[in-house]
Amino acid sequence: EFKRLAAELERDHTKIYMGKSIKVESATRVRATPVMLMIQVMTVVAISVLLMSCFSVSSLVIVRMLSNAKEAAIKNALGISAKKIMLLPLVESFFLYAFAGALGLLFCALAIEYATGFVMSEWDPFWWRLSFNRPIIIAGLLFLFFAWTITGIVPVVMATSKRFHRQLNSGKKGGASNQAGKLMNSVVALQVACTFVLMLFTGVAFSSFYNVLNTDYGFNSDNLLTSYIKLPPSKYAELTDRVNFYEKLGQEFSRVSGVQAVTFATAIPGSFGYLSTVNSTEIDLTKSGEYLQTTEIPIANNHFDILGVQLLEGRRFTDADTESSELVVIVSAQLAKKLSPGGSAIGKKMYLNPDKNGPLLTIVGVAPDLIYGPPVSFFESRMETIYRPMKQIMPVWAGMYVIAKTEINPYQLIDSLLKTARNIDAEVAIEESHSMENALGENANRF
Repeated sequence: EFKRLAAELERDHTKIYMGKSIKVESATRVRATPVMLMIQVMTVVAISVLLMSCFSVSSLVIVRMLSNAKEAAIKNALGISAKKIMLLPLVESFFLYAFAGALGLLFCALAIEYATGFVMSEWDPFWWRLSFNRPIIIAGLLFLFFAWTITGIVPVVMATSKRFHRQLNSGKKGGASNQAGKLMNSVVALQVACTFVLMLFTGVAFSSFYNVLNTDYGFNSDNLLTSYIKLPPSKYAELTDRVNFYEKLGQEFSRVSGVQAVTFATAIPGSFGYLSTVNSTEIDLTKSGEYLQTTEIPIANNHFDILGVQLLEGRRFTDADTESSELVVIVSAQLAKKLSPGGSAIGKKMYLNPDKNGPLLTIVGVAPDLIYGPPVSFFESRMETIYRPMKQIMPVWAGMYVIAKTEINPYQLIDSLLKTARNIDAEVAIEESHSMENALGENANRF
């Protein structure tokens, strides 16, 4: 039905839907897609742990079974009936497995109840359930019955085997015959294989976590204080009003002892900016009818200086880049290669939000690729980025980050920043005040 609908839409609205398709998926799969890689990794780990536990239990069961078989063979040789030989190991194993099974099911119920407390949340679909239920109990009882039967009946069958009598003195570790020895070796080999899988994934997980905590975001984060400001839209409806507030805050805070310089941006490395679409005037960058998405970040003129970032090409923004001047943009190196694969992107034109009839921008600079968003993400962290002068664009709905280069511990200047902002406008709130190092660290700690 959806394929038919897609074909009709493409036929009736060619300009809008040409080359596009419809994909149908269940709500649960859509919800799980962002974390599917993590789910797959944890599934492999969980199965490895489960198999290793099963192989360990199997080893114990085999050893006990062979021990019972030796004893049963001796009793059989003395003329004791098979019924009496079988009765003792069955009774003994019954109490052993009954106690172990009850304890195991109890631990299982407690573990599931504990896991429910932090795995499930109010945001999960109402049909998701994590509970100790009947299938778990049945599976556990069946496994216990199977293990009890093997350790009780199989030894008697083995004891009455002539081949078993010939191999009683084989001396195989963990077994009484060549066949049993091979079985034990196979189980041990499988245990080692599972252990290797766990070691491998543990190493990958540790390495990934270490890399996350030591991610190079592409700039110098030393001695930087960062805070977030959201101006009241009703009071700062005009761009000039917003620019004047931030410029005054920067000037006043720069006079505080211990502050070298202050800059502003709608996003800092490690956080997401707002998304826009772009296209080149020379090359069509659309893919399957979709425009290329970029992170758009309005910044102050001295933004790259404060971050210790050198432009790869072109110039920084200046005071001449205002609403009344030519609209300019600085692009990331990754985006510059797409906009101008054959040479320099400086001076080239690009469309901003072409799907909304956005403006035409002139590229005046190329910046190194910085990481915006989490260092490990199931979305593209190092996506294409465009920087625009905040005197030309600063959406009324967007907040701004204050970034101050300090000579002392950044946390010693938080009160001074709050006081400075309060003196300019007591209705403006400042939040998320951190050193840049700790802001990036908290960003990584979520993983």
